[in-house]
Amino acid sequence: MIRPLKRLSARLQHIRWAAWITLPVMLYAATGPTYALTQNDLYTEGINYFDLNVSQCGANGSDATGGNGNSASGYIATAPQGSTNPDKIWYFLTQEVHMTPAAAAGIMGNLNQESGMDPTSEQRPGAWEDMSSRNINEGGKGGVGIVQWDGGRRPAYINYALQHGADKKNIVPQLNYLWYEMNHDQNAVLKGGDWKGVHYPGLTGIKDPHQAAVSFHALYERSGDSASGIEERARDAVKYYAKYTGDGSFNTTVGGTAPATCTGGTVGTVNGTNCASIGKTSEANDPKTNPYICVNTEVKCAAGTDAGIGKGYNHRKEYDIRLCKVDGVTVNAFVATNIDQMVKAAKGAHLNMTGSGFRTMESQIELRSKNGCGTTHYDIYERPSSECRVPTARPGESNHQMGLAVDWDMVGGLFSWMSKNAATYGFKNFPAENWHWSVDGK
Repeated sequence: MIRPLKRLSARLQHIRWAAWITLPVMLYAATGPTYALTQNDLYTEGINYFDLNVSQCGANGSDATGGNGNSASGYIATAPQGSTNPDKIWYFLTQEVHMTPAAAAGIMGNLNQESGMDPTSEQRPGAWEDMSSRNINEGGKGGVGIVQWDGGRRPAYINYALQHGADKKNIVPQLNYLWYEMNHDQNAVLKGGDWKGVHYPGLTGIKDPHQAAVSFHALYERSGDSASGIEERARDAVKYYAKYTGDGSFNTTVGGTAPATCTGGTVGTVNGTNCASIGKTSEANDPKTNPYICVNTEVKCAAGTDAGIGKGYNHRKEYDIRLCKVDGVTVNAFVATNIDQMVKAAKGAHLNMTGSGFRTMESQIELRSKNGCGTTHYDIYERPSSECRVPTARPGESNHQMGLAVDWDMVGGLFSWMSKNAATYGFKNFPAENWHWSVDGK
């Protein structure tokens, strides 16, 4: 018994020494500075991995108040509330994973263009059975589901649904996999990142549904859409934002038409008791105070000049406008007659007028890049015109996008003639550019 007791005594001696060494550390830790734990301490790379507001958990990791938390890795098996797919997607994004309303709307604008938010959608027949990693351009069957997962992401999603015992064509696993991707392989969509040399902000905390749609497309969908196609996604996003929040401040469409007495007429004159003069002041070209300029598509073009209904932009808001092509120049129907009269008068003075008028959103974006504004999202959409190599209005803010400005080819004595006569037809020159003439000189 002696030897075991000696071993025990040695063991106790070791413990006493360890206690003397660790006690000061413990005392310091107990008496040192303390900090209140905040929700910000529980984030990593923009992901909330624990919610301080949840006091206790119920079954399957749900909190006691009935919410499902916002874990980046958890699977939310409960069907989201709502009677329609858009309702369910909105609920999942804003209530289950707690994205901002703008971010949710931006995602929905994209999903609507991809699949109409139909979880059973397939790009080509048989896509749901295609477990290869080939995308549609490589002989695959194309995209599936609300996101239209294609290439390697198609079988990855299908396997994900199978692993969770879920119907692959059901919206629940699809929403879960969307969120899973956004927090893993596609996490740039939350944090921000670059695509095709342009930087886009992430969706975390985003407030603008239009920007959210553009970012989600660039950092998650990455489709082959043109600039106008991407803009269509953003327009849908703004509509969903207005529908679900009741906030129409971002709305890019204005309903209704002009008063019946507004039927066109000479620029710069009052045409009916309910009409203001076009371009009289900078405010007169604002749809909030002079909406008939932007939304009245009933104004007629002269025979043979109707160029159809175009998407116009004023103060970054979108409007349907009637376009006419007169003397080779496409302009807003409100100014078509005046343009035609001015061109004819110039011809009478032996001067030929040629130029370019209406611009689409896509062409304005391309022009910003071409004219040295830069390549990042800020450069294209926000950088002041004066900071570009060639001053160029930001997309959605140019008079060209309303068809109310023309860049004329200044040849011969045309500038001198227009300086004396253009005002008669309701046009003013932008002093820094002798070729640019618009209804308000901007």
